Amino acid sequence: MILFEVAAFPAGDAVAELTTLIDTVRPLLLKLSLIAGGVLGLYILLLVMRVHYERKKVKVLQAIQYDLDQLNIHYGIPHSSQRKGFFQRAWASWFTSAEKGEDISPKPTKENRVKKNQEK
Repeated sequence: MILFEVAAFPAGDAVAELTTLIDTVRPLLLKLSLIAGGVLGLYILLLVMRVHYERKKVKVLQAIQYDLDQLNIHYGIPHSSQRKGFFQRAWASWFTSAEKGEDISPKPTKENRVKKNQEK
């Protein structure tokens, strides 16, 4: 059984043709890889520079916020460290109402009262 047929060219000619093809395409591939590598390298360099300057900007803004907070504390104005997020407020309100012995179930609405009256 024959798996493939041997080409009509002798082995020496095929190798010679292949090497001339490679020699023709090689300069084009080198220029293409230089351009692609240069663009990619430039992109990575710009990305690193952007991250560096963004971090510097964040540090400056944090310093400004700290200074403003200190001034607000000095003058008795509410400041950013007094602000609490949603979960902190919910956590604090749940514990304060539980400590006071208050019922923390949802408040009855008009619809709930109407339903209760209809059931009676």
